[in-house]
Amino acid sequence: MGLFFAAVASVLALSFLACSPNLEQNPRISELRDNILVGQAQGYKVTIVSGMRENPFVIDGKSGEKKADFVVLTLAPDTFSLAAEYGFSVTIAGTKYSGRLLKHPFNNTYSAEIATRATERELAVTISGGADLTVTASSVVGDNFIGAMKAFDIAQKRVGDDVEDLAKTTEYEIFIRLIESPVDLSGGFRWYVAFVFECETTFAVLIDPVSMEILAVKED
Repeated sequence: MGLFFAAVASVLALSFLACSPNLEQNPRISELRDNILVGQAQGYKVTIVSGMRENPFVIDGKSGEKKADFVVLTLAPDTFSLAAEYGFSVTIAGTKYSGRLLKHPFNNTYSAEIATRATERELAVTISGGADLTVTASSVVGDNFIGAMKAFDIAQKRVGDDVEDLAKTTEYEIFIRLIESPVDLSGGFRWYVAFVFECETTFAVLIDPVSMEILAVKED
């Protein structure tokens, strides 16, 4: 009887998500990363990634009940120095945020996380300390991009049957991310939609945001 109700719940969750105009209403969404802004100036690159995700964020096949907006601001200098220290200042949705950028333990970058959502198409980021400059970061989301909901619809049609079959016996969570293309050197950004199960099985689809072509499918 328990498995029966679990199967019904899984099918209802998929059906609800397919017809809902608001992805954030679905409890299986663990991350919705839907805006990326990028800018360069004087040997420095600033990247801003924003969206909503579970809090705390853990990739374990189960979406946490608590969700939070986030911005991750990353600074990548052309010349990296362990001795350099950087601060930042940026205004998002009318509120000014500032602080210290922390060194990444492996990459030659510095970053900070802000508990807010950036929906802007352009943001001016002031960098201080190791450099004194302002970098204007512009959204990579073009006017001809499909949205996250359309990307999910495409992915669901491609792997939905497999997801529903496995969902009869185990839990899963959903990640919908705008990411830099991981499959070729042509650059640009793609929609990545993944269904991650508690049993460590993942179904994922990579989608061109303009042509809507499925570029890659991962099933393991």
